[in-house]
Amino acid sequence: MGFLSPYLILDMTNEKGLLAGKILADLGAKVIQLEPIQGSSARNIGPFVNDGAERGKSLFWEAYACNKRGITCNIDTKKGLDLFKKLCEKADFLIESEEPGSMARRGLSFEDLHQINPHLIHVSITPFGSDGPKANYADSDLILWAAGGALYPNLQDDRPPVRVTLPQSYMHAAADAAVGALIAHFSRLKSGLGQHVDISAQRSVAQNTLSRILSASVGDFEYEKNSIYSLSAASNKKIFDKDGGGSKTAQTKWKVKDGYVEMNLSMGPSSGRLTNNLMKWLAEEEALEEKYTNLDWRKVPELIRNKELGWDEVDYIYEKIASFLKHFSKNELMEIAVTKKVPMAPVQSFKDLAENKHLNARGFWIDCQSEDRQLRMPGRFARTSVDGFEFNRLAPKLGEHNFEVYGEIIGLKSDEVEELMNQGVI
Repeated sequence: MGFLSPYLILDMTNEKGLLAGKILADLGAKVIQLEPIQGSSARNIGPFVNDGAERGKSLFWEAYACNKRGITCNIDTKKGLDLFKKLCEKADFLIESEEPGSMARRGLSFEDLHQINPHLIHVSITPFGSDGPKANYADSDLILWAAGGALYPNLQDDRPPVRVTLPQSYMHAAADAAVGALIAHFSRLKSGLGQHVDISAQRSVAQNTLSRILSASVGDFEYEKNSIYSLSAASNKKIFDKDGGGSKTAQTKWKVKDGYVEMNLSMGPSSGRLTNNLMKWLAEEEALEEKYTNLDWRKVPELIRNKELGWDEVDYIYEKIASFLKHFSKNELMEIAVTKKVPMAPVQSFKDLAENKHLNARGFWIDCQSEDRQLRMPGRFARTSVDGFEFNRLAPKLGEHNFEVYGEIIGLKSDEVEELMNQGVI
């Protein structure tokens, strides 16, 4: 039995919030994905099956709608709205990612639904929250990173900030939504009353990138002005990497015998100690002169500023490390990195991940099967001594469970469901 198996969740999110329902579904909740009759916009997000050859078969949808049953409902019709309210009467949670105010305009605000079902926890996922000066601002992933403060440190010389590789802002927001729903549930266990959980993607981005702010508390005060080490092809300007994240370093991908590993040589008081671990290993292997392996990378920025260490010497260290690492395989380096506490990761292909011994040993992958297809999916996001996770089905086809859900929850007969489908209500 799953941790949340007694609970029914109505999930009407699109790509902005699918992950929240997925997390709760994996914990055993009975999650019903409600889509407009034309289908969720998330179904149009790639990648698609067979490298795009089968457009319409979205792997994004398969990943984030997995483990849910699927129904359709046009809540902008009177009959659809009535059906939706009846579903809310029976639900324990409602998760939505509608534009601020749109639920209220339909008579579906938290206060409205609280009258129907005081037990219901209503989770909203919006760009900037349900109220406030920016509540109705337009959004994109890039806008949210900028508004959350995480984009600013990505300035490089006089160039504008660069975007995050893949959209992530709403992933953070959706994860926060799942956590917020469970906190509200904990409160409901005592009070019996639901509440509104109001998630702002801007806030989620800011909270998940606090390391930039926290680095100042350990002495990295100057990151805003040329504090990141960078070797730009277009510029010979040298700046320091003091965040340890590797996004600004001269080199983060290192060629090895069978591919690449990810590693950055961070400098400064917050993360330079990690590079010191690498230097200890290089000293043991006599791969670099002692005067460099003895450097304390927590103080390297200071040494450079005082002209006690030259940028040409830093470049030389990079070259020596690159020459040394290319004689190892990814697996050989990972065994060493774990032993020596060097922050390094192999650059994994999908095939590497599927065959990864560690992931397989911990049961990360699960095989899900439906009538016409079978997929290997990521499984438990945590391993617990009492297994309360459940994986029951692949992502639903459009309206796949209309008969089952409307019959089970509202008590509609098959001919009534069919008539509603013919009328375009569901």
